[in-house]
Amino acid sequence: MRMKDKINEQFIEAVKAGNLKRVDELIKNGADIHVKTKDCETAMHFAAESGHQDTVEFLLKKGLEVNARTEEGKTPIHYAAQKGCNHIIEFLQRFGANINAVTIDYETAMHFAAEGGYQNTIEFLINNGLEVDTRTEEGETPLHYAAQDGHNHIIELLVDKGADINAVAEDGETAMHFAARGGQLHTAKFLIKKGLKTNLKNKRGETPADCAFSEGKAAVVSFLNKFEVKPWAERIIGEFTLNKILPRNSSL
Repeated sequence: MRMKDKINEQFIEAVKAGNLKRVDELIKNGADIHVKTKDCETAMHFAAESGHQDTVEFLLKKGLEVNARTEEGKTPIHYAAQKGCNHIIEFLQRFGANINAVTIDYETAMHFAAEGGYQNTIEFLINNGLEVDTRTEEGETPLHYAAQDGHNHIIELLVDKGADINAVAEDGETAMHFAARGGQLHTAKFLIKKGLKTNLKNKRGETPADCAFSEGKAAVVSFLNKFEVKPWAERIIGEFTLNKILPRNSSL
């Protein structure tokens, strides 16, 4: 590793740790404050994600871009949202950060907060004007993200704030598909109580049980099998049968 690369790596690690004294020292010793990772992440992204407001302020005063974008189009506000750092989002806004920024896939801070399960951040973003049913390029809403990661409390909050629990993505998938694919049994049960159907098919003709099966989520397959018109025990997909993913004590 070249000396320049090494000092830049140390600089990023110091930023992540919020060690402002070390950050300043490394800059004076030649670290490139504008260094980027292979994904075009800047020191500002890492400072925002780590929640270190003093480091964020220091970097801003050194000239780092408040709306810098990664290869995926993610800004420091997105990084702060995915870690529930409301104070950083609010602070970045004072310096001109766009809270409504979208990635190249049209993900918003709301999607990242929902994915992370941060209720306070969801409420903060809603109070700052973000839409609860904002959609990605593939038509996925924050509620879909919450379902895939099993955040029932976020689903409840989003619905209370007006989100459509029956929202369908461009490929025809509902929150039930996302929960099933993520192996979130407790969320599948929660969604059923909320009235979601278990046998709706996406545009590939797959039910939530199909999605769970393709990801090897045995417990979800076993549960959703009870609602299938044709039980999984009677199905075969290629060389794989249900018995290969379900435990021996399965009730199927």
